This record gives sequence, C-alpha cells and structure tokens, in this order.
Amino acid sequence: MIYHCVTFIVTVYLLGSIPFGKLIAKRAARINITQRGSGNIGATNVAREFGITWGLVTLFLDMLKVFYLYFSISIILCKRGKNGNGEVRQINQTNQGAVPTPRLSKSKPQYGLLDPFS
Repeated sequence: MIYHCVTFIVTVYLLGSIPFGKLIAKRAARINITQRGSGNIGATNVAREFGITWGLVTLFLDMLKVFYLYFSISIILCKRGKNGNGEVRQINQTNQGAVPTPRLSKSKPQYGLLDPFS
C-alpha cells in the first residue's frame, strides 16, 4: 500500500514537472521560449510566438497532466472506498471513522465525491 502511494506521488510529481511549452519551442523552432515574448513557458506565450496550433498543443498536453492526476486519484479512491457488500464508506464528521452509506439503486454503483463518470 505504501509502495503504491509513494510510486503514485513520485509519478505525478515527475509528470507535473515536464515543461511542455519549453519542449515544444525547442523542437519546433530550436529556441528558448523563456527568452521570447513574456518569458513564460505556458501555452499563451507559445501561441504568441509560434502560432495557435503549437499553443493548443501545449495547452492540451498541460491539460492531460491535470486529467491524469484527477482520474488516477478518482479511481484509487473508488477502489479503496468500496467494501465487500457494495457500500461506499464515508468519513463521518463526528470522528467515528468510516460508516457505510446505503446504495440508492442496485444497478448503478456509487463512487463518492470524486466520481469520474458522473
């Protein structure tokens, strides 16, 4: 369990530290984007300097980092939150720990707050 958590945290940290704007500018025009325009490595500066297409590619890749984090956490929490009889455990506000919450319907499972499928 701890090994998986540490691996996940390191993976997300490394993925979040990839500067896609800088990499795209280096590959597309062989220049340093931090020395052009506003000096930022974001999608707006890339779009201003190299065109809207490269800016959208940078934006899309930056958004993929966020979606990977969100859906990974959602899936991990959904798998950890389910107990054997199909109920979702929720933390009670009175520090009593995890209490089972009854399912509303038999056909659709409940996942909790971070439901990627809602």
